[in-house]
Amino acid sequence: MNLEEARGKIIITPEEEKSVGDYINHFHTQINVLASFDVLKYLELYRKGWGLSGAEIVKDSGNNNAEELGKTILERIDDLANVYSAMCKYSETARCPSYLYRGTSNNSARKIKKGKSYDRLISTTTSLDVAKTFTEYDNAAIVKIHVGEDIPFLDVDDFVGIENIHRDEREIILSPFSRVTRSEYSYKNESFSYYNVGLEKPELRQFEEGEKEQFRERIKKEFSKILEIGSEYSRLDDEGEINFYRFQRAQNSEDVKYLREKMDENFNEKSKIRPILNEFSEIMKNYIQGLCLERQMEFEEASKIVEQENRRRIAEEIAKRQEEQRIQEISDCNSQIAYSNESLSHIPSNIEFNYNDLKLRSENFYKMCSNLGIPFNSEIDKETIESYINKIKENMNNIMVNSKLNLIQEEASLDDVYKIKDGINNTYTVLANASSISNNLSNTVKMYNQQALEDIKRNIDFKIQEMMRKAKLEQLENKKIEIANRKVSFWGQLTGQKKLKEIELKNLELQIEFEKTKPVVTKNRYSVHDSLSDMIVFSNESLNGLMTPEMQDFYYNVLSNFGINKDYLDRLVYEKLMAKPATINHSDKMHTSERIARLNDDNIYLQQGIQNNNYQNSNLGFQQYTNITNHGVAQFIKVLDDISRATEVESQENALINNNVRQDGKDR
Repeated sequence: MNLEEARGKIIITPEEEKSVGDYINHFHTQINVLASFDVLKYLELYRKGWGLSGAEIVKDSGNNNAEELGKTILERIDDLANVYSAMCKYSETARCPSYLYRGTSNNSARKIKKGKSYDRLISTTTSLDVAKTFTEYDNAAIVKIHVGEDIPFLDVDDFVGIENIHRDEREIILSPFSRVTRSEYSYKNESFSYYNVGLEKPELRQFEEGEKEQFRERIKKEFSKILEIGSEYSRLDDEGEINFYRFQRAQNSEDVKYLREKMDENFNEKSKIRPILNEFSEIMKNYIQGLCLERQMEFEEASKIVEQENRRRIAEEIAKRQEEQRIQEISDCNSQIAYSNESLSHIPSNIEFNYNDLKLRSENFYKMCSNLGIPFNSEIDKETIESYINKIKENMNNIMVNSKLNLIQEEASLDDVYKIKDGINNTYTVLANASSISNNLSNTVKMYNQQALEDIKRNIDFKIQEMMRKAKLEQLENKKIEIANRKVSFWGQLTGQKKLKEIELKNLELQIEFEKTKPVVTKNRYSVHDSLSDMIVFSNESLNGLMTPEMQDFYYNVLSNFGINKDYLDRLVYEKLMAKPATINHSDKMHTSERIARLNDDNIYLQQGIQNNNYQNSNLGFQQYTNITNHGVAQFIKVLDDISRATEVESQENALINNNVRQDGKDR
């Protein structure tokens, strides 16, 4: 039997499915009578009205269709074998309930004997109530069947469909020739007698050589004849009963003698016929059992072939998956090794690159601030940074020396790969973690760059405020000199001009003090455009549009170091000038006394302003800005410290992996 044939024989065929349907719907009695064939029982059922094939032949001894009848009987036997085969196949994947019920008569229940076989297809149900409807009136018996393991069966619902009339019966059919392991009366409840019966898998007789063809030929040719013989036996049986009845009532000695002779003759004729009937029944049983066993063995052989093929295919699939896994594991490990080898050089070079970038930016910012004349207090702690870099290089060298990261050969076994995988994973994890951390260095350099620019913008704004303060103080000092040198005539003394001069000088002194003590104005956000526009607006308002030489130099230095958008800058200047309210000087039109009074008020406000400035300065100090640029440098050092910790291992842990695989793929 080849594999293709075997696969076809482990499934229920359409022919077998049809036989199951025919058994359930048409040939239930016919097939069961053949399974436990007794010609006298066969004829008795026919006389009771059961439509059994060929039973009518006894009425016409001249029937020429004897062989056709034999073929029909063989077809029914084939149906039985098909049903049994379907049971074997169905039971392979289905699970039979542990116990079932069968409604019958007490007479039938008592005939079930331990050690015998149940020579018929056994219709049962999972419902006790359904079983009660199949009992015999006034002789009702319920058989509770305890189902053994591996007994072939069919669930009728899976074959006849939900619309079939048998659906409500919840019928389970057990295989014929099941062995009876237990048979006992249990109890009686109301009108039902209960019996417990245990069944197990059939023990079937196998064909001996040549028997199958011989039995089949005899059944085909002799079935009709055996019915005739059985009919004759039944006639003799009836005749014997009549003669016995007459014998019991005979008075005349001649009659007694005659009837005795007739009874002896009847017995002798029946004795000749009975062995013929028994022999044919045995042939029927052996043929049916042999045919069922043949189907069972065919299914079991096919199952073994398919199972072996499945095991082979599974083994191949497992081997294939293992090979794929081996190749994948080697590929993954080699990828990790390649990554690790790359990281051994990449991490130090990445650190050096970012360190050089940090130093270059620091130098450029320092030069820029020197040109602008603003402070840039961001000293890079080279000693600390270079100490960390040397430590990291030492750690990387230890990993490289103790971890011989050679690629695994293609022929390496999966076991060998597993042996070195943990070490590779450890090295890969260490270096991947360190590499990931080192990637943050560029972010710290960017942070440093952003913070430095923010510091520079703020210091530019502070520088501009200081230049404007300086220009304002210079104006006030010049005005103070101008007023101090102003001559007061005698008449002016009489009109209060001398008093006015004294108060104006006092006012200028207070303005100078106010400017000197005024804290630097801080902003939430600094912009070079905004700061330059403040300086230009100041020069327009206070310096007749002319910046001081210092302002001019600073302005052009800023232009050369920053990308200044002149259009945007001009727009800012215009907007700020337009936003300022127009001021009109009415002091020249005031009387001297009014001017003196106004200046006295101003001086009071200035004194209060100076006090307020001093108060702020005493609590906060003169507003100095602490650079935030050093935060980026500190973060750079923190990342170096993290890399150092990530790559630093104890000496006994330095040997993360040693996978020096030889070219022969054996010693690793």
